[in-house]
Amino acid sequence: MLRICMQVADFIEQEVIVWLERIIQVIERVCRTVTEQIEQWQKRFEQRCEQVRRQVCRWLPWPLNKLCDWVTETVCKLVEVWVKIIVTVVKTVCEIVTSFIKVWTRVVLTIVVSVLRIVCFIVDFIINWIKIIFWAIVGLPEFLLCLLGLRIRKHLHVCVTVLADREGRPVVDNAHVSEVLREATRIISERMNVRVHEHGRKLVRVPDEQLDVTACNAGQLFSSEAIDLTSQGERRGRFGEILGCGDNLVDQAQELIHDVLNIIFIRDIREGDDVGCHIPGTDYVIIDRNADGLVLAHEIGHAGDLWHVSQRDNLMNHFTGGDRVHAWQQCIFRRSRFVVYAP
Repeated sequence: MLRICMQVADFIEQEVIVWLERIIQVIERVCRTVTEQIEQWQKRFEQRCEQVRRQVCRWLPWPLNKLCDWVTETVCKLVEVWVKIIVTVVKTVCEIVTSFIKVWTRVVLTIVVSVLRIVCFIVDFIINWIKIIFWAIVGLPEFLLCLLGLRIRKHLHVCVTVLADREGRPVVDNAHVSEVLREATRIISERMNVRVHEHGRKLVRVPDEQLDVTACNAGQLFSSEAIDLTSQGERRGRFGEILGCGDNLVDQAQELIHDVLNIIFIRDIREGDDVGCHIPGTDYVIIDRNADGLVLAHEIGHAGDLWHVSQRDNLMNHFTGGDRVHAWQQCIFRRSRFVVYAP
């Protein structure tokens, strides 16, 4: 949902920019045509001036011929000056109009698109919380059966994104990503009887300053990283591009059918000692390069509606000292929106 909404916002921005460029091209073409026409009139007037000198002034007796030449030249010079002034004014007006359109339309467009992206986040956030509440209610029978020991094999579908710098250097290498996923998959499978399916892994280049996340808190939802990862005119690394497994219709249709959890590998969470993060109501978890499979399993647990507990060896302890889980934790996780029966 969020990725599609972001793509719509990007599409609107691109289309407006295309039409804006076309309008500017039309204005520039009209201005060029007007100035060329004025200059052609000037050339024709100069030819008429020369014609008057040849056909009129030269045949007049002295001193009338000199007076005729002086008047003709003065008038032609005045016309030439006025034509230059008019051409300069037209060109200046055209430059002002095109600059105004380029600057202010871009400013307005940036504001509108940014607001639209914020709306995308808010709507997606609200929808996800509705889903969480819905599955908590609808999944109550399954939760009770789970407490009684009925735990049929279920599935969790994930998409993996690794951030990279401008040169394409990833924050972590592919082998480390595979190791972290393998360990997290093992823990989730053994403790929750839920199989984790990786549907895609992609590398997304972003500006260097966007390889990190400031902190793991609710402010992250409306940070510059969440709205737009582009900087200094570079259009790459939109947040919507980071989400999802792929851009084809099959992948996007699958994401609409059931919730897919996005796992995003970043360079660092700068504030605090967190190496992983999940904001309740979002479709992603963030893992920095120092995280291991236990941390990822912990964050997946948060995505599955689990909260921190005090037992040191529990998977959901804040410091992830172990991978043990209680029966009630298994049952809450198994009835969450990301965990489905479809393999």
